[in-house]
Formats: sequence, C-alpha cells, structure tokens
Amino acid sequence: MIWCPQCGTAIAQAELEELERGSVFYQLTFAGPGGELLPIATTRPKLLPACAAVFVHPQDGRYRHLLGREVAVPLIDRQVPVLSDEGADPTKGTGTVMCCTFGDATDVGWWRAHDLPLYNVIDRRGQMTAVAGEYAGLSVLEARKRIAADLERVGALSGQERTDQVVRVHERCDTPVEYVVAPQWFVRVLDCKEALRQAGAEIDWHPAHMEVKYQQWLENLSWDWCISRQRPFGVPFPVWHCADCGATKVAAEGELPIDPREREPGKPCACGGAWRADEDVMDTWATSSLTPQILAEGLGDEAFSGQLTPMSVRPLAHEIIRTWAFYSVVKAHFHWGRPPWRALMVSGWGLAPKGQGKISKSRGGGPLDPARALAEYSADGLRYWAASTGLGKDALISEDKMRSGAKLVTKLWNAARFGERFLAEYQPPAQPPELSPADAWILDGLQQLIAGSTGKLIAYDYAAAK
Repeated sequence: MIWCPQCGTAIAQAELEELERGSVFYQLTFAGPGGELLPIATTRPKLLPACAAVFVHPQDGRYRHLLGREVAVPLIDRQVPVLSDEGADPTKGTGTVMCCTFGDATDVGWWRAHDLPLYNVIDRRGQMTAVAGEYAGLSVLEARKRIAADLERVGALSGQERTDQVVRVHERCDTPVEYVVAPQWFVRVLDCKEALRQAGAEIDWHPAHMEVKYQQWLENLSWDWCISRQRPFGVPFPVWHCADCGATKVAAEGELPIDPREREPGKPCACGGAWRADEDVMDTWATSSLTPQILAEGLGDEAFSGQLTPMSVRPLAHEIIRTWAFYSVVKAHFHWGRPPWRALMVSGWGLAPKGQGKISKSRGGGPLDPARALAEYSADGLRYWAASTGLGKDALISEDKMRSGAKLVTKLWNAARFGERFLAEYQPPAQPPELSPADAWILDGLQQLIAGSTGKLIAYDYAAAK
C-alpha cells in the first residue's frame, strides 16, 4: 500500500503528487561471481537492506552472462539473483537496477511478477525495522546517510553525483511516500476500467476538454482504490475481527448504520474467540462519493429516486476530477450501472497574487480572508469576481473586481428602490400601451439581453453572461 509516514495513514493513488527535488545518484558495487564487480546506480541507498534482486534489460549484452547467477549485496549478508526484465532501462545509470521491497510501484510489480522474497524494512512511522539489522530504529533520512557512509567506508561506493529527481509525495503535506505491507480495505476499479471509461464518455463535460483529464487519469490508474485510513475521525467500517483466529465478520445490511466499537455481534466467533472492532475509518472520498445516492435514496421512495437520477449537474474544480468526480462515477457504476449525473461543470482555482498558488484549506487562505471578503464586498461582490473567468480557468484573487461588483450591485439595488415608488400603485391596462420608438428600442434590447444571457447560462458560460 502507499503510506504517508508524516500523516501516519495509507493513501490512495489519487492523493499522490509529483515533486521535483535535488538528489544524489550513488554508484554502488555488488560483488559478482569470480570477484566481478557489478555497478548499480541508485538514489535510494536506504533500501539496501530490502534488496531482493538485481534487474537488467534482456537485450543488454553487458550483463547477459550474469543472468540467473547471484551477486552479493554490500553491507548486507545476502546473495540476490540477477534477473531480466524489459522494465530495466539500459540507458539509465549503469543499466542495472536493484529491486527493493519496496521503493516504488515498479518494485511492487517486479516483486509480484518474479515471486521475490519480501523484506519489510520501513514501518508505519517511517523508521527502519528489525529487518534492517544494525540500521533498525533509524528514520529513513538517517538510514540513507548512515548506509551511504558505510558503503564508502567498506569501498563499495565508487562514485556519487548530484541529480534532479521526481518523487511521489502526499498532496496534503508534501512528504515522500513509502510503500509498506499492511492489510487495508480496497475497492476494485482496475477490473472495470472500460465500463468507467464509457461512463465518463456519457457525461456532458463543461468545458469539454476536461473529459481528457478524467480519461487520462483512468488510463494511468495502476492501483485499486484504497478506502481505509488510519485517522482518529471518520466513518468506521462495520466489521469485526476475531482476536483468536483472525476471522472477519461484516455487519448485515439491516444493521447499518452501525459503529462496531459500540456494538458487538450477538454471538462469539465459531472458534469461541472474542470480537474486536476494525480500527480503520473510511477515506473522505469513500463517503462523499455517495452524495448522489444519499440525495436520491434518502427518502426511501424508489419511484422518486428513479426520477432524480441521473442528476442534472455537479459543479467542482478541476483538481478533484480524479477524486470526487471519478469516485462518484465508480460508486454509481456499482450501485446503479450508470453515470450519477448528466453533466459536470468544472471550474478553475482562485489563485493568490504574486505566484503564491491556489487558495485552499491545507495550503492556507492567501492574503484575503474569505470572511473579510464577504464582510467588505458582499457575497454578490465575491460572485462578480468569480464569474470574471470562464469555466475551467484559474483566476487571480482580485479585490478590485470584488469592489467593482459590490458597487454595481449597489447601483442596481438603488435603481430598483427608485423605480419601486412608481410601481407601488401600478395596475397594468387591459390593452398594452402605445410605445414610443425609444421605448420599443429599449424593451427590444432588454429581451435580446434576457435571451442571450439566459442562453449563455444554460451553456455554462457564466463569464460571457456576466
């Protein structure tokens, strides 16, 4: 599973971001048969205690004579096989790759495909386990420095050079993630990619090009959806485990909703053991993705539910296409066999000025506090700014536009109040009055404005409508 040691929880692939940073390429030497030295370049010396094999490309003539033979891992009392796989890039580094359990998703794939042994050397706190031997208890950063120094001391470090590296980090905290082995709850999505692709194609996307983000995300998805989190708060899984034999019991549908920590099954496990509640809670998206079902089925009226679904539209920002939009499509596929809505309206971000990035709860509110913006410029002033940029486009936070919007709304309000005094006792005549050419011109322009702006709003083009 993908694990964030900073947040102390499993996460899903959708919660990963890529971060470019400076790193070091360490060139190690593994001892091969007959004293031959096998060079291996890596940016992850911390994972040396987890090395399970060395891979080379099957067409790389430099190492073909070593295939099927074993080499010695420096500092670690272990012999590992040299294997071939087309995933090993002969043009990168030395062309040899050590497979460690686990440094990335490639390691996971090789471990499964080649039935390699498992060395679980990093725990949930981001520290080295007892499997790491003398490095047990060190943080991953400390282990990296210590192992690199020890390699140099024993003469197994032949060189190092600075390099740029793209690492996978948790989007909430920018912490590099680890890949650890622990039981989690998953929803299978890789088995139904084609059905989910078709569901996305059936939705009317506004703007249309945002569907590409959905389809690209689905195409590049390589993990099933991990929905369990190790957090204090959240919806618990309605599941118990036997403390003795490890059997699992799921609450009956008629018992839901239920908190397994507050209620136990009516009778003990078949082995006689006591039940303990599952300690994990559900991912936020595992419950928020049920919004269409909650709205449509909450009244328990199947006929009414059928009229409500698929729903008309969901508005959301483009960064949660891969989470809220995608996961809602997944849930609707399993529950209903159809998309949850007819259309998706995708907005952009509100950006702080001077390159400070998007406004968000986790990244901070920027220089303009939302409560102050509402107090100073009113909700309509805020809407005026928000409607100044088209769908799917980011917009800089602009107090000038909010101020202009607030002034415009004030003018409209004052004009309405001024006109109201002349309409208080007005009774429309039985026959429409004769209109002067100027009145007819003004009313004709008004009707064109109403038709045009209404059409633009129906087409989701609120910036043009404004």
